[in-house]
Amino acid sequence: MTDDLVGDLAGEAARGSFFLAVGQFFTLTFGAASVFIIARMLGPEGYGLYSLALIPASLLVLGTQWGLNIALVKYSSEARERGDLAAVCSAFRCCLGFRLIAGALGAVGASSSQASLHRGC
Repeated sequence: MTDDLVGDLAGEAARGSFFLAVGQFFTLTFGAASVFIIARMLGPEGYGLYSLALIPASLLVLGTQWGLNIALVKYSSEARERGDLAAVCSAFRCCLGFRLIAGALGAVGASSSQASLHRGC
């Protein structure tokens, strides 16, 4: 590797790390603020129920991940490096389709489980 290439890669990595850190900061800040606002609006008992209601939704979100973010970054960067933009678009469409299908199945499952809980089954 030449020194110019190493310098370019280091600069690109530093730039990407900066934007990632800024994004994480805003995500955590707004997340914490929303928790405080919701807790103040609902009170202790209401916030407890709200927290219990979020457990199934959180589990459903975990079921839609399956390492897709990591795979998408890996394969799209490899395809982009080869200059194969069609493969990059295909990877994005595939991951988006999978997440939409998994989300729809999760919504149907959550709806049916909510209906059965409401009936007392």
